[in-house]
Amino acid sequence: MTRLLIIEDEASLRDDLVAFLEAKGYAATGTGTLAEARQHLARAAFDLVVLDLGLPDGHGVRLLTEIRAQRGLRCGVVVLTSHQDVEDKLHALEAGSDAYLVKHASLREIEYTIRNVLKRLPVASPRRHRGGRWISAAGC
Repeated sequence: MTRLLIIEDEASLRDDLVAFLEAKGYAATGTGTLAEARQHLARAAFDLVVLDLGLPDGHGVRLLTEIRAQRGLRCGVVVLTSHQDVEDKLHALEAGSDAYLVKHASLREIEYTIRNVLKRLPVASPRRHRGGRWISAAGC
């Protein structure tokens, strides 16, 4: 199952995204801060991150830069933010975002963007075996 990490400080939007994406067949985990996101990323591999830029404990581009430095292109990153300024968009794209969506994109638009980014990610061969099934070493 494809694992997604939703990093969004607005709890109602985060909950809606997690519920919608789980209904679409993804394993989605939600978190509201950079610190919590870093903890999740340290404990588990995710195939894609949906990342808000305006978080209470810092700017999301910091985490995007860390993801690209540590995991390269093995993990998709879709920015979903209220930041509509062209400079914010260019900064996120330069840092390695695969897509940039402005709130309030529809849930279907977010799903289709996630699906398209996932199609373009490098496919890794299974490397670890856990509980009777193979787990890919790819992801973030």
